[in-house]
Amino acid sequence: MIKNPELIPGKPGVYLMKDPSGRVIYIGKAKNLKKRVASYFSSRPKDTKINVLLSRISLVDYIVCASEREALILEDKLIKKLRPFYNVLLRDDKTYPFIKISFSDKFPSAGVWRAKSTVKHPRDVFFGPYPETPGLRRLAIRLNESFGLKMCRKIPSGEQEKRNCFYLQASKCPAPCIGSVNGGDYIKSAKKAARFLAKGLKNFRETLEAEIKKHSASREYEKAAAARDMLLTLEGMSAAVRFREIDEKVYENINSTTENLEELRKRLGLKNFPSKIDCADISNTGAAHAVGSVVRFDLGEPAKNLYRRYKIKNPDIAGSQNDCAMIKEVVARRLAGLTRESSGEMPDLFVVDGGKGQLSAAAEAVKASGAAGKLDLISIAKGAGIDEIFVWGKEESFVAADDDTAFSIIRRARDEAHRFAVTYHRKLRDAINPGP
Repeated sequence: MIKNPELIPGKPGVYLMKDPSGRVIYIGKAKNLKKRVASYFSSRPKDTKINVLLSRISLVDYIVCASEREALILEDKLIKKLRPFYNVLLRDDKTYPFIKISFSDKFPSAGVWRAKSTVKHPRDVFFGPYPETPGLRRLAIRLNESFGLKMCRKIPSGEQEKRNCFYLQASKCPAPCIGSVNGGDYIKSAKKAARFLAKGLKNFRETLEAEIKKHSASREYEKAAAARDMLLTLEGMSAAVRFREIDEKVYENINSTTENLEELRKRLGLKNFPSKIDCADISNTGAAHAVGSVVRFDLGEPAKNLYRRYKIKNPDIAGSQNDCAMIKEVVARRLAGLTRESSGEMPDLFVVDGGKGQLSAAAEAVKASGAAGKLDLISIAKGAGIDEIFVWGKEESFVAADDDTAFSIIRRARDEAHRFAVTYHRKLRDAINPGP
């Protein structure tokens, strides 16, 4: 926060002008923050709109960015979020592209997506935003080629149309529409592509550099040039990758927990607003001292007075590694405990760590407790760069990238439940087998 423009660094960034109440009334970007902000307060004549704006300014905040492109995207996002009264240059219909992997399709593929161009399907996975660049579409095509995903936007309908597909004739498409690839294997390839992209563009860069050397050595200069052009495209997009780090810090106090929880509800099709979230996990290294834990998050914050730890009591499973049966016991005991406790409010959403098996086991416990229909139930399976989420009552799973803020709270709950269970497991193990 500054009062003297001379103290602002001469770097790219975004400035936020505030009125005496602290409300942001204008947001702008600059290649040189110091010069741009100082120009408002110079003695040069200004038009009426600027003079009116200046008459209301009390303070100016600023955010330094790594490049002018970063500043442009950040300015756009802040304007859309805060809607300052005096902004007229950047409007809501000005959007920046994302790369989308369309898991809502029968055969997913990578493509370019804009907020205003199509409806955002909850099953699709998005990476970005990226600066405006013609190379982004080429990047999506390259991703499809690398992971064997379809090239066409719309699956051909008639048999003749399928056979005459340009991409099939050019050997650029695996042709899932005519059964040339197993459907399950195809979905696995799409998930691999999502994990690859979730790790950032560094993977692509290293692959392209290796290709340039290989094609140059074999005198395949056209292929080397194509790889070089794609590498230049990635270099031009590097600001977008760094921007995401800025994004998390800048919006820490802007994006409210309520908005994230509402987005989570919409994306997963939950019946309840997930204000109260319980999450269960199991720790049973070597099948000994098997324990479970349940943690409670209330509006995104840990409610430690409602944390509970459980020794697995069922003798048929206590000495095994049957996670599903253990999850069923822990969920059943948690719900029974909440029913007994005077202050034990039922969760709106119950999360279990694991996949379909753990979800089915937890569902049995929920039905037996009489809580079916009163709470939502999901499981979350951790992957490399993405998580897979299964919702009770829905056939298909949801894929969530690590940086998807809609799922950040359930990830935190999952990690906290894991920590709580492991800590208890170690305590029991060390009590029985104390060290020297």
